[in-house]
Amino acid sequence: MNRRSIWVGLALFALIVAPAAPVWAAERLSATSPVTRRVAVRLSPVTPAPGDVMIARVAVDAGATVTGEFAGRVIRFAPDESAGAATDTQANYIGLLGLDALFPAGAYTLTLTAVDQDGNATQTHRPVRVLGRRAYLEHVRLSPALSGTLDPLVNEEEALVFAQLYAGFSPQKWWDRPLQWPARGKVVAVYGNRRAYNGVDLGTYHSGIDISAATGAPVRAAAPGRVVAVRAFAIRGLTVVIDHGRGVFTAYCHLSQADVLEGQMVNMGDAIGQVGSTGRSQGPHLHFELAVGGVAVEPDYWMRVALP
Repeated sequence: MNRRSIWVGLALFALIVAPAAPVWAAERLSATSPVTRRVAVRLSPVTPAPGDVMIARVAVDAGATVTGEFAGRVIRFAPDESAGAATDTQANYIGLLGLDALFPAGAYTLTLTAVDQDGNATQTHRPVRVLGRRAYLEHVRLSPALSGTLDPLVNEEEALVFAQLYAGFSPQKWWDRPLQWPARGKVVAVYGNRRAYNGVDLGTYHSGIDISAATGAPVRAAAPGRVVAVRAFAIRGLTVVIDHGRGVFTAYCHLSQADVLEGQMVNMGDAIGQVGSTGRSQGPHLHFELAVGGVAVEPDYWMRVALP
């Protein structure tokens, strides 16, 4: 091939390729019609199990908002301060979703939707495998005086009230360290086991841990937050519920006395009540629950490690 042929070939190649680059750059960099192009997600744990808290950290283009969906449930996001402040090009969000103790094992899909300031939406789908959890069936014998607490309607009504409480969400995060143990005593019942009362299996699980303590022993807030409920329930007895922000709640049940009011702000370690044996209880103890993203989860781990 002579020199003239080479130059002709190069000129033709330039005519074919050159127009494509400016068009691509204009579409990508246009300030008048921005498009969210990136939804990067980091999930922990990668393979969650029932009782775990799924933590989704998401990076998107600056100015975009994020929503999530998993197994028919909505994941709410808040700015992720641990990833640093938002920049001109990137925003970081974090979402917490609890899996209850009876969550079925299997393959699921985490769907994230980022919407930019002009309403343009970008979706990303992340496969998630949920592991199984062995749940033992405990048989509990109740005294005749407590047989009314086995009424399915009573149980359903109370479950609905707590589902509504735990569905609350505030973007404010009030905690900055692991949960404090709410009472001194021995753990006499763990989270997650199914229970049959007087041979009746209500299809539920033990939604917290039980700490044995004397009547009147102080009960303290496990983390800072706002009191959202002080109420006597048929099952949980006199209960205090605290909202810690971002869909994280704690509940302190079977109290003999409550020492706080709804709407009151409390700090970690503040006395909020006293141990008792109200509700479906056959001896003084504290039933302690941690709920994240709408459901009760395993609390023990988060007393050693801080929720993000």
